[in-house]
Amino acid sequence: MDWSQISVGAVAGAAATWLGGVFRTWFEYRLDQRKHRADEDRAVRAEQRDEARKEKERKQVEDNHIKHDADELLLYKTQLTGSSDLFNASLVAVRIHDFFTKRPQYLKFSPNRSFLEKYPADFNSQVCYDASSLSHTALDDLKHDVEVLQVH
Repeated sequence: MDWSQISVGAVAGAAATWLGGVFRTWFEYRLDQRKHRADEDRAVRAEQRDEARKEKERKQVEDNHIKHDADELLLYKTQLTGSSDLFNASLVAVRIHDFFTKRPQYLKFSPNRSFLEKYPADFNSQVCYDASSLSHTALDDLKHDVEVLQVH
């Protein structure tokens, strides 16, 4: 047996083992990087889904509030349209005034602002104490003006 061949074989084996270890370490490092990137991507996607779900829920709540407000305004409009005298209609007009006072976001619509300017919060008092200053078509005007009110 030739010792020079064993030494060369041993050196070659050691070099191969060392290179194999380096390659395995590099491969594991790349694999860990890929796993880490995939984990980050999953976390980002989960966060985006969560944000989208929260936005959808917020929008649903907002839509429900708008629908409730629209229903309430429709009730007032129906009550006012069905009124047969100016006194009762003025009570409903005051409730409509209070409705918009509590919900100023709907004042961006000019018909709503015009209604509040034309029929102030003390409209009922005007009808009770100074009815002669109002025209004989005040009830018809009020019924006409209430039809254009909106919340969306």
